[in-house]
Amino acid sequence: MTRQADTVVRHGWAAVFLDMHPSLSWSEGGLTIDTPCDGRIFWSRSLILLPSVHAHRPGLFTDVHKQRDTALAYPAGRVESAPATADRPLGQVLGRTRLALLKSLGLARTTAELAEIHELTAGSISYHLTRLHTAGLVHRQRRGRSVYYRRSSQADLLIHGVGD
Repeated sequence: MTRQADTVVRHGWAAVFLDMHPSLSWSEGGLTIDTPCDGRIFWSRSLILLPSVHAHRPGLFTDVHKQRDTALAYPAGRVESAPATADRPLGQVLGRTRLALLKSLGLARTTAELAEIHELTAGSISYHLTRLHTAGLVHRQRRGRSVYYRRSSQADLLIHGVGD
């Protein structure tokens, strides 16, 4: 918790949530959890952060009557320090940056959003996305003046495995 408080002060909330788990990101003043479910939760009170040694993925707990605070349970400790994860070989092949980009592309995002989340330049993000797109791991879709990127089904299999 001390490490996270220091990260907030030095780098902001976006860095804290990304450090908690790759499926979490903070952009435009909102928390995004990369899940197969769609939905929005608005809370008017505080968000309680609950590190858990039992959680493998983040979970959000909210009171529909808004009488209690919303809580986010997340895996305690750094995700990349977990022993013998499937990400290690994949990360060695793709590289740390491209793996992190793929993990945050469960939801469609623009280059600017990804640059903010990962604290990289838009040019660097664009370079990596072009390589991922060429490999068939990312799909592009133009919406008006913006281009949105999203992880492909092949990338889902690489990240989550066939049995997931």
